[in-house]
Amino acid sequence: MARPTEPPLPTWRLLLLCGAGALAYGALSRLWPEADARLSLFALGLALLFPLSAWTRARGRRGARALLWVGVLGCWALAAPRLSDSPGRALLAFLLGGSLLAGGLAPPQSSPRRARRLGAPWWEPVLHDPARLLVVSFLLSGLAGGALLSLPWAVTQPISGLDALFTSFSAVCVTGLIVLDTPVAFTGFGQAAILLLIQVGGLGIMAFSTAALFLMGRRLSLEHEAAVSQLFGEHGGGLGRAVRQVFVITFGVEALGAVVLSGLFWRAGDPLGQAAWRGLFTAISAFCNAGFALQSESLIPYQDSPAILHAVAALIVLGGLGPVVVGLLPHLIRRRRLSPQAKLVLAATALLLIGPALFLAAAEWDRGLGTVSGAGAKLSNAWFQSVTLRTAGFNSIDLTRLGPASITLSLAIMVVGGCPGGTAGGIKTTTAALLFLATWAGVRGRDQVSVFGFRVGRRTIFKAFATVALFAYAAFLALVALQLTQSTPFLRLLFEVISALATVGLSLGATAELDGVGKVIVITCMLAGRVGPLTLFLLLAEPERAAGRWQRPRAEIATG
Repeated sequence: MARPTEPPLPTWRLLLLCGAGALAYGALSRLWPEADARLSLFALGLALLFPLSAWTRARGRRGARALLWVGVLGCWALAAPRLSDSPGRALLAFLLGGSLLAGGLAPPQSSPRRARRLGAPWWEPVLHDPARLLVVSFLLSGLAGGALLSLPWAVTQPISGLDALFTSFSAVCVTGLIVLDTPVAFTGFGQAAILLLIQVGGLGIMAFSTAALFLMGRRLSLEHEAAVSQLFGEHGGGLGRAVRQVFVITFGVEALGAVVLSGLFWRAGDPLGQAAWRGLFTAISAFCNAGFALQSESLIPYQDSPAILHAVAALIVLGGLGPVVVGLLPHLIRRRRLSPQAKLVLAATALLLIGPALFLAAAEWDRGLGTVSGAGAKLSNAWFQSVTLRTAGFNSIDLTRLGPASITLSLAIMVVGGCPGGTAGGIKTTTAALLFLATWAGVRGRDQVSVFGFRVGRRTIFKAFATVALFAYAAFLALVALQLTQSTPFLRLLFEVISALATVGLSLGATAELDGVGKVIVITCMLAGRVGPLTLFLLLAEPERAAGRWQRPRAEIATG
């Protein structure tokens, strides 16, 4: 029986893709008018090659498709040196190169899953794949936010398109790295746009779309339900209840935090209206672990105000735990049974908060904390820095005053990050805990990992190791790329890369020194860190095949 093939791509879709490519080309030309004629022809040629590639894929011509992509990648490699002469060309080079690699590594179109969806719209693979849906959602949100922040009424003075994109992606990826002073460069409208991007990025695009469907009374498709279940870590039939709980807890905690912080800012001397806006902005930014502040020096002006620091720290911790785990805290108070994951999250969080706080207090008492007056205030700032290092991005002390040991510890804390289902980034506390437990099991000669009396599946352990490995690979590549293009010292670049990949938002001063190429690299790191290295891997990988009845021969590989 002949294998079914997908029908040819209709002419109207080819025209639509050509039109989209032309619009993208026009936007690039308007944003970066310094592009010369050869660069413009190159971009226009790529706009025409994308629909041609889709046409060859739709007709199942794998050889033609492979040859096409090899040729396009070769052209891009030849043109890349010319594209790095200016920030606009550098951004175009990175975006085009990444798109070409993603298209060339995309799985073939003849899988049985796609064959069952013959005639489906071209966007169906995105809507039905959790990894693709997550990546595309954040990418489109960042681009839309960049366009919004480029509007004349969003800024106090004109800014470059690249700076607008950097700010937008930093907000939607809840990172907090900035190249522009938020309270100075942006108007009230621009600050509100940044706050909206933070809220959308913190909860996730799929969570918003799911809530909208619930409010309209529409039933979720099985694929969409699976995607949101993967986002929240919710299994079974309680997805609707979980999503409602997420929104109720999120907006409830943010509202309470806004009221408390508004009162504290008002007591600190701000006018009532300014205190209310500052309190709302800081509460949402803290709960979403974004790190954006309406003070040019973050929270350094309030380093002698422990009440403000503790209020912001509480919001950061609750956001890092995630609404699902926060909803289980009453069970802990009532001493009810918690799931192994909830126990692991709470135990790892407590350990990673208390330990670094004690270390920072001891190591930085007369150095990094030297500008803080009073023992109580110093302990409060040490605690706050321990909290904010886990992807929040606020700072109450000057980070450049920290010693080498404290910076090294800060890097480790940033890598770990927050908890699954929360707004924080990093490899996640559960991943770090599973790696430790797996290592401890290996040292004791055991082939199973257990946590709180439960056995952890091998596939979960593999995912944990894959997450850490991909994070390390991404950090290595980004660090090398920045070293090739920037003149900033190694430690500051390393701190910048880890901060971007873990969506922390803290910096030792390297952000302000980045040129166009450096900004593009950091944008890529922020996006990759938000959607997760494992999600990016799933985006480019072929779908998992069902296991057969037979297994390959076993091989023993020497390690260590």
